Amino acid sequence: IAIDPNNSNRVLVVGGNSVPNGQNGLYLSTNKAASWQPVYTANIEGYRDFRDQVVFDKSSYDASIGGSKIAYWSRIANDTNPWIQPTVYSALYKSVDGGVTWNEIPNSSQFGGSIIKVHPTSGVVYVANSTGFYKSENGASSFILKVSGDIKGMDVSYGSPNNVYLTKADGLYVSTNS
Repeated sequence: IAIDPNNSNRVLVVGGNSVPNGQNGLYLSTNKAASWQPVYTANIEGYRDFRDQVVFDKSSYDASIGGSKIAYWSRIANDTNPWIQPTVYSALYKSVDGGVTWNEIPNSSQFGGSIIKVHPTSGVVYVANSTGFYKSENGASSFILKVSGDIKGMDVSYGSPNNVYLTKADGLYVSTNS
């Protein structure tokens, strides 16, 4: 689940591990989750998938939308539920209209199934997965590996936006310079 930091009425949620070709996919609410509209339908599986996989870019406020213009989704990398026979197709997706429509970011399959965060003022995109921690300064068009290894958790502090926190099996890491 991602709540738009520029408008708490706007919420994105990933539905997975439900009725095949039913409630799977990405949903948008513009009324604090009172109702939902499907914005990307896919036969995906989300069993025990607790990572932060969808995020609004706070720095992309657009008055015409009344909230964040840009959002990202890291679609699951390993759809393995044998009951629903999902389509295996991992990648990063981007919306430039507040989450209404989504497009796959070319050459992003290695980042499917990642944790995804965005710097709240600069729009820098961070992804973390079993191969490392990556940073993009160009709207997720390309990434640079910053820390290798299996990253278990990641977060960015809105109060100290240049602080990025990572967890690996051997400890907690912090960057204070984005």
